[in-house]
Amino acid sequence: MWAEGEDVSLLSAVINVARTGDPETRGRMEMLTNVSDTLRIQAQKVIVAIPPKLAGRIVFRPPLPTAHDQLCQRAPMGSIGKVIAIYKTPLWRDQGLNGEVSSPEETNEMRRLDDAPEEEILVAVTEDFVIYFGPKAREVQSWALQM
Repeated sequence: MWAEGEDVSLLSAVINVARTGDPETRGRMEMLTNVSDTLRIQAQKVIVAIPPKLAGRIVFRPPLPTAHDQLCQRAPMGSIGKVIAIYKTPLWRDQGLNGEVSSPEETNEMRRLDDAPEEEILVAVTEDFVIYFGPKAREVQSWALQM
């Protein structure tokens, strides 16, 4: 989580993300931006807030897990919708999960929902979240939706 006094670098085009330091402690991340070969940013965490197809252009060291890499290579840009559910507590952590769901198999469902009313989209997404995270996933406080 972002805390007051920490730096957040927005709109920074990154071409390389490398984990440095001790792999047991997860070390630190070092990003190389395309602004300059000499501009390096060090951080403990990196948030990649772009479609998987574009994220696939970033070189990750060590490489990302195979399934994520395949998603980056194969997911067409038009088949991605983003839904962020805000919960009172991070209910997925008790299950050892990170709270992110991506499904390369469900692109046809995304296309079907593309022109659906927001309420229908939220009902469908809630039911999917229940499959992934359990019944507490119905207790959404608010939504951010981008189709």
